[in-house]
Amino acid sequence: MNTIVAAVEMRAASDPARIAVDTVVDGVCDYARLEKLVASRAAELTASLIAGRAVADGGDHGLDEVVLDLALMAAGLPHLSLPSFFTPAQEVHALAASGAQALFRDGQVLALADQQVELPEGCCQSNANLSPIGGAIARSCNRQPMTSCHSASAAERRCL
Repeated sequence: MNTIVAAVEMRAASDPARIAVDTVVDGVCDYARLEKLVASRAAELTASLIAGRAVADGGDHGLDEVVLDLALMAAGLPHLSLPSFFTPAQEVHALAASGAQALFRDGQVLALADQQVELPEGCCQSNANLSPIGGAIARSCNRQPMTSCHSASAAERRCL
């Protein structure tokens, strides 16, 4: 269970009428309602999306996006937030590079086909360096440990 989602559930049980979210556009939402909205959306996401693949959100920062963000956490799905200042080209690149399976925008869900993106040479994620996570070599060092690496050549420069 995600810590933030657990905190929402605990607050909903202890103080359900307390305001959880107050947006200019959508008004207020108390913890009891927020918990129900998140649980419902998480169940929908779990049933309809592929576990472990990112989901993108290109919406404004209202109640729907708060619920989506918490529901993605509850469902264990990675969340890619696309800022409104991104150009269309930056958005396409971010979606392709992340492998996002869906894009939520303005109340609509757009399924995304698998896209490939050519990353610059030398980037640890470039096509020349891609390898399964299992290709990374675990070793100890003094730098901050990482739990995964997507590039075997990058693993030589990183600690796992």
